[in-house]
Amino acid sequence: MTGESQRGKGAVSPSRLSADEVTGNFGLGSALTAMNGVGHASIEEITETGTRQTTSGDRVEAHFAAPAPSVQHGTEGEAQIQSATVEGHVVLTQQPPAKPGAPPPATLRATAGRADYAGEGEWLHLTVNPRVEDGALQLTADKVDVSRASGDAFAHGNVKASWTDAGAGGNGQPGRPAGGVALGGQGPSHVVSAEAQLRQPTGEATFRGKARLWQQGNSVAAPVIVLDRERQTLMAHTTDAADPVRAVLVSAGGAAPGKDAAKTNQPSVIRVRGGDLNYSDVTRRAVMHSGVLGTVTAETGTATSTSDEVEVALLPAGKNSSKDSGQAQVDHMTARGHVVLTSEDRRGTGEQLVYTGATGEYVLTGTAAVPPKMSDPARGTVSGEALIFHGRDDSVSVEGGGQKTRTQTTAPK
Repeated sequence: MTGESQRGKGAVSPSRLSADEVTGNFGLGSALTAMNGVGHASIEEITETGTRQTTSGDRVEAHFAAPAPSVQHGTEGEAQIQSATVEGHVVLTQQPPAKPGAPPPATLRATAGRADYAGEGEWLHLTVNPRVEDGALQLTADKVDVSRASGDAFAHGNVKASWTDAGAGGNGQPGRPAGGVALGGQGPSHVVSAEAQLRQPTGEATFRGKARLWQQGNSVAAPVIVLDRERQTLMAHTTDAADPVRAVLVSAGGAAPGKDAAKTNQPSVIRVRGGDLNYSDVTRRAVMHSGVLGTVTAETGTATSTSDEVEVALLPAGKNSSKDSGQAQVDHMTARGHVVLTSEDRRGTGEQLVYTGATGEYVLTGTAAVPPKMSDPARGTVSGEALIFHGRDDSVSVEGGGQKTRTQTTAPK
């Protein structure tokens, strides 16, 4: 059965319903009111934007609205689908039109046990173990709603998503960049949340409600996480200081300092929390701002710092202290603005703090007017152009830069 539908003054959209066995019900004026199809049942439509959408299954039941008068001929027009239900091995595909000079976009494919179509609002509701595949992305949820008009998909309840080849250098899907948005490493990345929105035209995915993304040992948790698969960026943010953005990143290991240089330090863990996070897989840098929290807190195995913002730089792709693991590791971390560093009883203040994962060193600097300062109840207070805290052996070095350094020593009683 073929027909045409038109929403208001929009473009005419062709549609096609088919099945092996079809039973139709007719109303007044021999107008088709319902249709039941069994065996290879399918509904095919082309939207006003040119997207081809096909829904197939074992059975289809469709109800039609009363045909409207034809504007051109003044006669009865085509009956339009008011609602439809497809059951059994449901498969939905959406193929957006290709833009001039651009490769064909990826096809969105979804499977479910049942699909309910509502003509008003043009929504297709997928239930009974729905699963969505969009390029390298695979997603499951309790319920998935797909917009016929825009091609966007909304997932509700127990959302789980994975990029099986994130960071692998290619996904074989035209119209989508290599892999999904990862945290700098090779291999799969995963997301869980309460809800998700997939924007088909742009490839942007938004996860809401206790969202958490991880790839091997690196992870980000926040109320909202937005992934832009075209630009290869990740953004996480919060509006509640009690529910901050949290990032856990593995720091690179390296040679131990001093007499133990022959030994190798194992990678450590850096924990950062703040108000919003922006990460780019292209630059391999993540910046955490204070946002509603007022400060950014960064914790390593030997010290804790607070500041206005923290920037984390990952090692170049493929370079880490554990070969063949594919694990992305932090090269260095920079805290800026009103920096306070604490380690056991020590307390340092300054304007910038640089932590290097391979050496475990913290370099604290300030300004010409207000140099960095570190105080120790047992050893007194020291300041200089730069203070270097060696986390491996718990010592502090002072650099004067050719200028005077000031040290106040307090002898214990």
